[in-house]
Amino acid sequence: MVRSPNRSRRVFAVAVLILLAVVGAAAVLATIGVPGLPFGPDGDGERLAPGVYENETVNVTRLLEAHQTQLRTSGFSAVTAVTSRTNGSVTVSSGQRVRASPNLTQVRVRQNRSTADGENVTAQVYSNETTTLVRQVVDGNESYQVRERTRGRTVPPISRATLTVLGQASGNFTVANVTETDGERRITLTADLPSGSSPSDARTQVSMVVDSQGVIHTLTVQSGREGGAQTIESAYRLRELGVESVDRPAWVSELPANATRRTPIDGQQPVGR
Repeated sequence: MVRSPNRSRRVFAVAVLILLAVVGAAAVLATIGVPGLPFGPDGDGERLAPGVYENETVNVTRLLEAHQTQLRTSGFSAVTAVTSRTNGSVTVSSGQRVRASPNLTQVRVRQNRSTADGENVTAQVYSNETTTLVRQVVDGNESYQVRERTRGRTVPPISRATLTVLGQASGNFTVANVTETDGERRITLTADLPSGSSPSDARTQVSMVVDSQGVIHTLTVQSGREGGAQTIESAYRLRELGVESVDRPAWVSELPANATRRTPIDGQQPVGR
C-alpha cells in the first residue's frame, strides 16, 4: 500500500496529541464515544478476539467496543505513561492512574506532568454518581474544583488521540504472536507506520496485547526518527480487571468550602441525582 507523505506526517503529529491527552484532568470522564463507523473491515477467518481475525484483519472499532464493555462492566485499574525526549534527554514526562468501580460509579484519577525546565503539575480527581471533585497542584500551589458529574463513556486507553492513531493503523496491523496459558489466549498486534520512503523518516510503531474477550492489556505507541532528535512514547497497561469498589481519597476531607464550582460544558448532561 502506498501512503502519502501528508498522511504519514499526520500519524506522527497525532502521537504528540497523546502527550496532551494524558495531562487534562479527568480525561476518563469525557464523553468521547467509540467511532460510529468501523475502523477496518470484518474478517472472514477464525476470530481470535472481537474484531481480530486469523487472516490478520483487524476491525479496531469492534475491538474497542469489546474492551470498553468489559472494563465498564467489571471495574478496572490502569496506568498510562507518556515520555517525550530530545537528543535522548527527557523533556516532558506525564502519567495517569485510573481506578474505577463497575459501571464507572466511582472513579479515581491521578495525573502528573513534569518538564525539564522544572514545571510540575499534579491533578487528582474523584467522582461518585453525582459529583466530580478535582484537586490540582501547580508548582506547590493547590486549587480545588467541584463539578456536577457528566455521563462519561470511555475508559483508558480510548481518547481522541489514540482513536486517531489506531484508525491510521487499522489497515496495517499484523498478528505478531498468539499464546495460550491456562486456557487464556493473548494476541499481540503490531503496526509500523512510516512517514516516507526513506528509512530515516519519522515513523510510528504501535504494539497492542489483547485477550480473547477483546480486553486491551497493553498498548504502546512510539514515534520519531531512528537516531533522531525527538521521540515520544506512550505506554498503557491494564493493572487489574474486576475492581469492586474505589476508596474516597483522603484529600476530599480537605476540600475548602469556597472551592470553585463549575457547571457542565454545553451539550453535556449532568448525572441525575
